[in-house]
Amino acid sequence: MNKEKFFQLIEKYHSPAGRYNYYPRISQWKNNSTVEQWYSEVSDYSGDLDLYIHIPFCEKFCHFCGCNVKIAQKDDAKNLYIEKLIHEWTTYKKDPRDIKNIFIGGGTPNSLTLSQFKKLFDGLGLKNESKITLSIEADPREINREKFLFLKSYGLSSVSLGLQDVDKDVLNIIGRPTDLETVKDSINFLSTLDLENLSLDMLYGLPKQGELSLTKFKGLLEEIEITAISLYPFANVPWFQDFYPLWEESKPSVQRKYEHYFELSSLLENNGFKTISFGHFFKSDSKFYKAFVENKLTRSIMGHSINKSPVLLGLGVSAISSGPKSLKQNEKIYENYLFQDIGAQSIHTKGQSEENLEDFFISLSSKTMFTTNLQIDDELISDGIITKENDNYRVTDLGRHFVQHIAKSIEKNIL
Repeated sequence: MNKEKFFQLIEKYHSPAGRYNYYPRISQWKNNSTVEQWYSEVSDYSGDLDLYIHIPFCEKFCHFCGCNVKIAQKDDAKNLYIEKLIHEWTTYKKDPRDIKNIFIGGGTPNSLTLSQFKKLFDGLGLKNESKITLSIEADPREINREKFLFLKSYGLSSVSLGLQDVDKDVLNIIGRPTDLETVKDSINFLSTLDLENLSLDMLYGLPKQGELSLTKFKGLLEEIEITAISLYPFANVPWFQDFYPLWEESKPSVQRKYEHYFELSSLLENNGFKTISFGHFFKSDSKFYKAFVENKLTRSIMGHSINKSPVLLGLGVSAISSGPKSLKQNEKIYENYLFQDIGAQSIHTKGQSEENLEDFFISLSSKTMFTTNLQIDDELISDGIITKENDNYRVTDLGRHFVQHIAKSIEKNIL
């Protein structure tokens, strides 16, 4: 990747943009439907479905994290929450044999005990001989082998580890002290489970990030087997504003933030990773990269997927569901979710133009050319982000680093 060209584009396109893993985003929802209509839509659907299960529990706050979390809950509270998840699932009156993919996110999903995972899976009606594809986010500092062997027996195929950085000074200042030897041991163990995808989540733009972070990360890559890495920009979290003045002297400038991204990207590319879109990199011999090349890779609220179902049911506080026509978000306040029978914060029925935009945003995660009736800015072509051949468009290799800005530009032309 040409560094001079990259920074010319960063100067022009570095403003914040969405993730576009569902559309429209919540701030654009019109709340133009009802709980009854949502359940009717799901009831009318017959076929494969996916589950997203939100586990909000964490031992303590990390100062970079904007997720909906609940800190240091005792087992009784976690068991009560699991019972609510099971109750929510039963309200859909769906056959568990229709479940195709399950993604468990958080929070820290692996904070559940083995018995709590058993309670949850039994309540959902899952069988360990089923052909479900199970994915989970996990804290790499707390990988219990018995627990993950149990998850493997239920179809575990993908684990996403929230590492964030490898420099102890960086990790300490963001409230996430980490022993890297423990992380290496965890990754080496997970590598023995024959997973389709084992990935790391990393942040750029953190205080104190610099050359040492890059050097240590390079060393880590030489010692572990990973199939994917995701790079996410740090963004201020409103409820941690009191911490940020303490970071002022060590927080990177915008220029330095994107230098770190460029250096990380170059390091990954030199180690056999290919950029897909939205900061996601896959090993060139991985199943997901092959699906990208073959135009079989798609995206959803659960991230990249090869076999996405038309309906995604989100279980848990703040969880988002996606149906053929509508989007639904659960109650965002933990206590309200827990004690309401059916808690929906808002529901949005998509219009045709929104469905077209969502389909287009998903198509940005495929390598092949695409056609569209949507307005493509000429600047995206002249800047080398997109190429055009007749009526067909393709995102360039350089443009893969700016996919969210392609989406933002096209959305702006529609709204």
